[in-house]
Amino acid sequence: GHNGSISSLVINNDNQLISGSFDNTIKIWNIEDGQVIRTLNEHTNWIYSLVINSNNELISGSGDWTIKIWNMKTGQLIRTLTGHTGDVNTLVIDKENELISGSDDGTIKIWNMKTGEIKRSLIGNNY
Repeated sequence: GHNGSISSLVINNDNQLISGSFDNTIKIWNIEDGQVIRTLNEHTNWIYSLVINSNNELISGSGDWTIKIWNMKTGQLIRTLTGHTGDVNTLVIDKENELISGSDDGTIKIWNMKTGEIKRSLIGNNY
């Protein structure tokens, strides 16, 4: 299992459980037998948020200020998104399969997941 607190859970289309942890890893689990299928460990800080897009790709937000897009079948890292200047605390996918991220830097960013570019930034009050 994990060596730190569990911070996020999602279930993919294959009915596998995916967990993100403060041990900087993501684990994909077989729910039936409780075995770890794969460990993803490219982040260098805590995993705060996990979401799955309509292409069944896993997306993770971390305290390393990055967002990573993963192929869950192979465990391969597809792309790393950078642009936040604080922990990426929350992720959501909108109805058009766009990724939206929220960060400690006080911004919300809307991303083009194919190119890795920021489409828009919503800037609120900084604290």
